[in-house]
Amino acid sequence: MFKDGRYWPFLLTALLVGGGGRNIAMVLRAADDPAFAVEEDYYKRAVEWDQHRAAVRESKALGWSIRIDPRLERSGPSHHIVLDADIVDRFGRPVSDATVQVKAAQLARAAYPLHATMDRKRDRFSAVLNSNRAGQWEFSFVVERGDERFEDQKRAELRMEGASE
Repeated sequence: MFKDGRYWPFLLTALLVGGGGRNIAMVLRAADDPAFAVEEDYYKRAVEWDQHRAAVRESKALGWSIRIDPRLERSGPSHHIVLDADIVDRFGRPVSDATVQVKAAQLARAAYPLHATMDRKRDRFSAVLNSNRAGQWEFSFVVERGDERFEDQKRAELRMEGASE
């Protein structure tokens, strides 16, 4: 059976199908990984890069700054993120008459960002985000007051209550 060479096409076909099958399995596994993320609207963001840089310059020119206090809090059997933010102008006065949007993404699960409009409580803004994940988080803010627009990003480490260092 093997002396006449008829097995070669079958062997080559098996090798090609096996290699292709492994490649398909790896692609499916990578696409199903919750830690894998593709930047949202990446093409649109690339096209609008100059406008983004202009917005960053305008934000810096405003002289505003954000100080955040994020924490995981227990609510019955689950946790959620409570995010408090203080926004001040260049003279240290609170910017309290603004609308604040926040996008929060855990770096290990960046494909699943959370979005919220922050509530104003006196001179402070606050939001509750529905997540129980500890770890490194990135918070992206858009603050608008009249014609003024301020954008900033902050990172913070969130830990579970009672977790050791």
